[in-house]
Amino acid sequence: MSVYIEKFESKICFPPVAPIAVIRHMRIRPVGKQFAEENISSAILDTGADFSTLPEVQYKHLASDPLIPKSQCEIRTAQGTLVSATRVKLQYLIPNVMRTWGVVYFLLWGEEVLVGRDILSKFVVQFDGPKSELRLSK
Repeated sequence: MSVYIEKFESKICFPPVAPIAVIRHMRIRPVGKQFAEENISSAILDTGADFSTLPEVQYKHLASDPLIPKSQCEIRTAQGTLVSATRVKLQYLIPNVMRTWGVVYFLLWGEEVLVGRDILSKFVVQFDGPKSELRLSK
């Protein structure tokens, strides 16, 4: 079984209201493009997010090919507001856990790479508070 373990920093101050857990060195690339990939320095796990997100700025580094599948959708924000968003079909890889690339629609949204339940639902996710560890396994 492949396992990814990452130490996280637990903070008792606000904001954020909880520890921030990140996946370091996550890789993202356009579907079908073997060599156009980008290493993401860190992606924040968000168990409350239905979809994973990618900032527009980082998407532009991948978007030299205008044929990347792109579509519009409506999403409801955490505040309950209905907004229009762009989504793009991309491949992702989490080192030491995945042997093959997964495919998911990322929303072009926000300023951070967020890993939502669309990706997290494919893994066993364990937060160990006393050890300050995040563990992902298949």
